[in-house]
Amino acid sequence: MLKNTEVKQLLERLSEENEENRMSVESAEDDGMDEDESTEQFLTRGESRLKLWIPQVNGKQLESVEQVEKLVKEWYPGFMKHKEYPKYLRQARLHLELVKRFQEEELKRGDIARIAKETGQSPVTVKRWLIEGAKPRVYHYLNRNPLDDRTERVTKILDSLNGVIDMETLEQRLRTLYLYSALEQSKKHAENLERAKLFFQFLEEYAQGGILKSIAKRMKIGKSTISEWFNGSQLPTYIRIAVEIPSNQPDIGRKWLPLRLNSQTNLPEQFIQVPDTVTSEEDLLSVLRQVQSLDTPQMREFEKGYGKEPTPLSFMYLLGLILSDGGFDSDSDLSARVVLYASKKYSWNLRLGRGFSYAMGKVGLNVVRRADSTKIRDGETTVFNVWGSQASPLLRWVKEVLFGLGPSLMKKQNPIEADWILNLPHDYRVAFLQGLADGDGYASIRSFNAGIATLTNHTFLNRLLNTFNIFPTIEKSKVRIGRYDDILKVSKLPLFKHANERQVQLDELSKIIGLLDRSYGKVPKEEIEIIMEMHDQGMSCGEITESLWINHGIARSRRSVEGIIKRRK
Repeated sequence: MLKNTEVKQLLERLSEENEENRMSVESAEDDGMDEDESTEQFLTRGESRLKLWIPQVNGKQLESVEQVEKLVKEWYPGFMKHKEYPKYLRQARLHLELVKRFQEEELKRGDIARIAKETGQSPVTVKRWLIEGAKPRVYHYLNRNPLDDRTERVTKILDSLNGVIDMETLEQRLRTLYLYSALEQSKKHAENLERAKLFFQFLEEYAQGGILKSIAKRMKIGKSTISEWFNGSQLPTYIRIAVEIPSNQPDIGRKWLPLRLNSQTNLPEQFIQVPDTVTSEEDLLSVLRQVQSLDTPQMREFEKGYGKEPTPLSFMYLLGLILSDGGFDSDSDLSARVVLYASKKYSWNLRLGRGFSYAMGKVGLNVVRRADSTKIRDGETTVFNVWGSQASPLLRWVKEVLFGLGPSLMKKQNPIEADWILNLPHDYRVAFLQGLADGDGYASIRSFNAGIATLTNHTFLNRLLNTFNIFPTIEKSKVRIGRYDDILKVSKLPLFKHANERQVQLDELSKIIGLLDRSYGKVPKEEIEIIMEMHDQGMSCGEITESLWINHGIARSRRSVEGIIKRRK
């Protein structure tokens, strides 16, 4: 039986042999194919078992470890970062000493054990050097890793990155992206920057001769990730984004904005230039010139019904509709979609949805019909038709730049900052106002006024109407257009586009106003009797005013009806 000490030595030897085998596998994996041994030189002595490899690099024989170290520094400085490098250098020194020693000596029984004990090396390692002609690992590396091949490989990778060759160019490219502020505020911003930094650091160290596994382990990068980086199938997130951004600088005051995020990779694509701020018609047109209308059967059908509308006017109408009945729905940190709700109680709700779809299509975005939505407010149930646009970073830009709303701000709780609209040509402002009115507007013969509901944008709407020489009254939940001349003006704009029933009411109200007896002469007795009869039936003054016009063709203001009833009583 083996004694305990012998068992221990045997286990240690087996463990060392396994380690050597593992190192051999790693060497082959890191360093490539074995070279032709016909060019190798070995030291042999007489009939002894000695077969000792004579160190050489690229055919040049080495005589000192200083030569080895010099070659590493010159050719493969990255190899020096390997945590085992000092150990490899010690092995190279010992191996050279053995080569010198056995120039004059023969290998005798017991030499392997003695050398191992003297040097602290594994007996298995010493045996492989002296009997099998094995090389210390540093030579495997120096002979099998041509630096030119590594440089060429790294150059090919960098050439495929659209000019993003280091962290400086990466950050410069990202800053030309309109959405970079969103990236900076994301939770993974620091992590994504660090990952990109590791990528470039990895390429640099690999090009300088670093060992793949050593670099990966030190940087805590998995083997599969290294493979993906090399073949370009999965680069770090920020590098993938930066590569897609056009390499040329955008115009002064402009940033690159993608119109799409790829559905498979989520990478930005179809870039246009957009301004950080919009102050004029030209700023707006510079963006709209870069987008293309959808060319679909549905769009051609819309054009048959609505006519081929100029994109700027269609877009301004869309902005008004978004601000009224539309809502922004964030799709991701980089894009948004718009959802439109139209109450089914209005006969023109489907026309409004088609108008929304057409306006979105004019800037290249699809719209799909969603499931109906039901809302209960003050005990009253309302069913809505719902449409949702395609998600796009363009809509995020609309919210932030055109409406002046931050990413986390809701339009229902925050007023917009869009004074640029007030400086646009007449037709642009009319189109925008129509979008607002189709969504949140009203016109009523009964109340004898028109207006637009709002909880946050009273000041802006007042100023917008002022540009048409219309001066509304600001109330808590709306801006009310009550002056007769102003009602006539908004009717002629016209105030509504797709909400045709509202426009009919407004036009009828305008006719009544046009027929009113401005001299306030004596009211015919027959008319007074009709008014009082309706009053006795419990009808309100507004209802009487409406009925007088619709059923009797009598133009009478609500105020006049109120006065008649008061005087008669």
